[in-house]
Amino acid sequence: MASSGAGVRDVAGMNDVGAVMTDKEDDLILAQTLLGGWMSEMGDTLFLKGEDELNARGALARVLLSKDPLNPVLAAMLAVLFEPDPGSEPFTKMLLSKVNNSSDDCYTLAWSERTLSFKRRSNKRSTPPLRNEVVGSWIQCRVDEGVRKKRAKALAMKEFGLDQETVRRIWFGWLHWQRRLAAIRARLDRCNL
Repeated sequence: MASSGAGVRDVAGMNDVGAVMTDKEDDLILAQTLLGGWMSEMGDTLFLKGEDELNARGALARVLLSKDPLNPVLAAMLAVLFEPDPGSEPFTKMLLSKVNNSSDDCYTLAWSERTLSFKRRSNKRSTPPLRNEVVGSWIQCRVDEGVRKKRAKALAMKEFGLDQETVRRIWFGWLHWQRRLAAIRARLDRCNL
């Protein structure tokens, strides 16, 4: 399949003959094709893959960030992805009322065969910087109150549900950054900034 929007429109059977499509209309069609797929000649629902999927994801992002009101069919398609039980009667009634009140054609309600899952963009586990700042500051506050460092770290383990090695790494990382910040402040003071 072609990776351009026109190729997707042709395959999806959504090409208006003779109509000039705008970039916004192209993006909307790509976004709807990404979420709902299209029917093959054999009646199977097909979905975008590879570069076509990436292009359509970009189109969906542009549609969502646009200042234009969200298309009701696209809103319904997104709602189906987030709804834990898209086949439930209350949800189906709400969905149909949203779609039937729109001026757009609703070519299928088979969107519920897809699901949305969230995952990290990378397999590498990142260190949560805010958590580390909170834990490091919390330990420093205990030390400033007169609690010994070893005891403060043990209290942090209990308070935040962390193991000893994690607290140790957070504490030394936090101390390192505090020293670097102090050095930067000292340089700025010397420069009268």
